[in-house]
Amino acid sequence: MPTYKTEGIVLARFNLGEADRIVSFFTRDRGKLRAVAKGVRRIKSRMAGHLELFNSVELMLATGRNLDVITSARLRQHHATLSEDYDRLSYGYLFAEMVEKLTGEDEPHPGVFELLGDCLTSLDGGAADTLLELYFKLRLASELGYRPELSACVVCGKSDPTASYFFSFTKGGIVDATCRTAESSAIDQHQIKLWRLIFAHPLSDIRRVDGAEQLAETGIQLCNNFYDELFGKRFKSLQA
Repeated sequence: MPTYKTEGIVLARFNLGEADRIVSFFTRDRGKLRAVAKGVRRIKSRMAGHLELFNSVELMLATGRNLDVITSARLRQHHATLSEDYDRLSYGYLFAEMVEKLTGEDEPHPGVFELLGDCLTSLDGGAADTLLELYFKLRLASELGYRPELSACVVCGKSDPTASYFFSFTKGGIVDATCRTAESSAIDQHQIKLWRLIFAHPLSDIRRVDGAEQLAETGIQLCNNFYDELFGKRFKSLQA
């Protein structure tokens, strides 16, 4: 059988038969990929430790008729502290679930791969809060082609830094008071600025913005409603 190499982050695992397991990865060059790890549930399996949830691994796979088969796995990064803290684990599951549910097989999204890896590393370093959740959700929506319009009213195109704005979930961006839609919710200028910064800067820079954590607490509801409109699901962490 033809073989190939790739690098992936473990999103989910499903038992198959008595000793096998189907593993779902998000890979850098192939997008979401599901493959069989044969015998991985046996005590003597050499691959078991490499294929833990959230691990980043180098993979060698053989092309199969229905599912490809993992022939070797080498650990690149293990997020040891995630399983030791409920909040971190909760967010890890949330991020993995979102990538699992919102991406397709054989649809590469290098930006999604980098985003997931960076946010899992942030969790491993102790950052488990609403600001990280807001950052991940907004950046993921952007990587998937759904970045909200925040520079001007999506209806009339006017931009006024002193005006009152609303976020329209159906139109995917801000609208002014004249163009406000019935389903829109108020979004203040500070929130708009934070969202713009999130799309332009790494998380480490966002954390240095005064009041970012407090703005994230109010902004996450807007973001969740946006996800409701886009995907019919808002995706909540286990602690929500």
